[in-house]
Amino acid sequence: MASTTGGEAVVRKLNTTSEIWEYFGVHGDKDGNPLNDGIAVCKVCRSDVAAKSGNTSNLISHLRNKHPVSYSRTTFVNKASKSAKATSGRQTLLAGSFSQGPPYDRKSKKWSELTKMVTYCIAKDSLPLRIVEKDGFKRMLKEFDSRYQLPSRNYISRVSVPGLYMETVQRVKEKLSSASYFASTTDMWSSIVGLRPYMSYTIHFIDEEWNLQSISLGTHYLPEDHTATILGEAMESVLQEWDLKAEHQVAITTDNGANIVAAAAQLSWTRVSCFGHNLHLGVTKAIDRESRCSRALGLAHKIVSSFSMSWKRRRELEKAQRSLSIHEHSLISDCKTRWGSTQKMLERLVEQEPAIRVVLASDRKVSHLIPTWQDMEVWKSINEALAPLADFTDVMSGNGALDFFFFNIYIYIYIYIIIIIIIVFIHIGEKYVTSSAFVPILKLLSEDVLKEKEEDATLTNNLRSSILTDLLQRNLQPQVVELLQVSSFTDPRFRCKYLDDDEAENVISLVRLDCVEVLLRSSDASESSSTPSAASSSTASTLQPPAKKTTHFREFVQEW
Repeated sequence: MASTTGGEAVVRKLNTTSEIWEYFGVHGDKDGNPLNDGIAVCKVCRSDVAAKSGNTSNLISHLRNKHPVSYSRTTFVNKASKSAKATSGRQTLLAGSFSQGPPYDRKSKKWSELTKMVTYCIAKDSLPLRIVEKDGFKRMLKEFDSRYQLPSRNYISRVSVPGLYMETVQRVKEKLSSASYFASTTDMWSSIVGLRPYMSYTIHFIDEEWNLQSISLGTHYLPEDHTATILGEAMESVLQEWDLKAEHQVAITTDNGANIVAAAAQLSWTRVSCFGHNLHLGVTKAIDRESRCSRALGLAHKIVSSFSMSWKRRRELEKAQRSLSIHEHSLISDCKTRWGSTQKMLERLVEQEPAIRVVLASDRKVSHLIPTWQDMEVWKSINEALAPLADFTDVMSGNGALDFFFFNIYIYIYIYIIIIIIIVFIHIGEKYVTSSAFVPILKLLSEDVLKEKEEDATLTNNLRSSILTDLLQRNLQPQVVELLQVSSFTDPRFRCKYLDDDEAENVISLVRLDCVEVLLRSSDASESSSTPSAASSSTASTLQPPAKKTTHFREFVQEW
């Protein structure tokens, strides 16, 4: 029986025995006679498929790829499966001849390389050493290479990890050898398990290829009392361990803890307080000074907690969001050590207030948490004051890096511009020196973001003013101010744009003096190394004509 497609009949191909033709036909005329045996028509999708000289390969492929359900009903499935198994068996035999040999000798290069990669995986991803005893891990490695035998946990901990550590130390020391000057960051923190205290120390420098490098030199366990003396000794020991000289450390960035501040002062190190920490202190103190904020934030915490601890309320919140056509967002909890989380929490509460009100009103246990209009005004005021600051913390974080400072390094760049007359562009991808943005950021904060506005609520303006005052008070040390201004001046993006006339003149003088000092030291070093001995000098004088008088380099620099 013929079917039709587009006014044209599809008839069965004559003299066929393959079952594939149950799903295909050919074009035919009105009387049911085939018109073109070389073109088949799929009865499922009515597509034309080439089938010259009765070849069915294209038909089978079309059915398998386009209509897998129909293909599964044919006997071609079993034939393909048997063929695949046969091929797989032959491949297994071929591969087995190589993989099923004797285990690698522990002294062989292959075994050492594989063990090293296992150790690297454990160290890099902070995996527990006991993972080498887990059946799943062993089976995975067995599948990768059946000839490799995983060493014991004791071998990994006593041989492999220490060996990898020593290799890493050597590579780091090679990198540090190119660091003429560097900056550092350090902080104290406590582990989650046992609350054990540690100090981490990281240095930052520009290498010989003008790439910004940041290397963590270690995390040290400090069980003693964290006095200024103890912290100072710990920081000095880090530099000594890595053969670094304190006089080459431009500055160290820390938080504002009294002990670390005193430690840096005892060591006579230039210390720059962390901008992120200063901003956090400014925000939290500004909020604490406003009595209205205390109740509103307490209510916000209770509301978020009531939803986070009840699946039923979260489910009802989703229903209310859909009913009111509000974004289906979850509420956000804040963290005391991150002011930004408080802003995000309040922003989300303001957004979800209609849905939250519906859910709380329907539950007698939490109906007393329904926010008043006064609470809403406080939430909005805090959010309006803090929201713009979030963008600035992203800029100052340098895409995840801490604040670090490169006064002398920038000076060297400036010297090359003057002497060689080459503009050096430093492209360092996702890593940026953030100290040069500090002065522009403070300028923008004081003149725009944290500036009081008549149209805003009194509470919003009070918070802005309090935050700005606290920030400025924490960055008034003359030495630190000069350091930040020079960093901004030597950054091609800023120059003197954010400096007053007097500040710009002072910074230019500082840069010029430092350039002269560096050039004079370089000149003295080159002259002392090239001065011949007395004997060789007398001999040379008899062989060479007297040199022409030239202007001494030191005199040229001093005149400049």
